[in-house]
Amino acid sequence: MEQLVYVIDRGDSVAIDIPAPAAVAKGDYQSPQGALAVDASALPSSFRNAWRVENGTVAVNMVAARELFLDELRRMRDAQLAELDGQMLKAMEQFDEAEQAALAAEKQALRDLPQTVAVQTATNIDELVDLWPIGELGAVPAF
Repeated sequence: MEQLVYVIDRGDSVAIDIPAPAAVAKGDYQSPQGALAVDASALPSSFRNAWRVENGTVAVNMVAARELFLDELRRMRDAQLAELDGQMLKAMEQFDEAEQAALAAEKQALRDLPQTVAVQTATNIDELVDLWPIGELGAVPAF
């Protein structure tokens, strides 16, 4: 069964209006002015904040998706850097120079990560998600 939603184009984002089935059944629902009626099953499944209205459909804007991808990468990387900072302090307190060097190298690799992931090569969402550095940051987050 089709579930219509209404998409309001705001230029750099979209708003989604999901009418209550009871209101629609009673005839109490009026779609927003200028909204695009879309079957909910036709909406993209990820990167919600990168959705844009393009040629009368809702699509993921790849420029915005790449920005969201890198924002999430940096957020997760920063959390790991903070964790490594604690380990570095312990290594410094113990005068463990080998551990300090290993941690410094790991931290530098994390700092370099946003420049090493070639997001510009991704032409669609699947390719972008495939670029996620699982080895460094773990499982791909829900975008």
